[in-house]
Amino acid sequence: MQYTFIAFIKSQGNRIMDKLQEVRVFLENTIKEKGFSLNALSLQLGKNSTYLFHFIKRNSPKRLDENTRRKLSKILNVDEQSLCD
Repeated sequence: MQYTFIAFIKSQGNRIMDKLQEVRVFLENTIKEKGFSLNALSLQLGKNSTYLFHFIKRNSPKRLDENTRRKLSKILNVDEQSLCD
């Protein structure tokens, strides 16, 4: 029973990580398609110029905070839910 529970917890963690990776890929593709640069967009969000690069390529931060998601969805004209894990 304990092994099954541990396997379940690990599988849920993998599902969350997969969704986070989907968000990163979606974001990177959308930024490219719309002709934005990571640096300029990061600055437009009021963040350090490398913020989005680190989010997409280095998984830091792990998630976009609510305020950043809201701003980013408006700038890119995408549904805010597409940026949620």
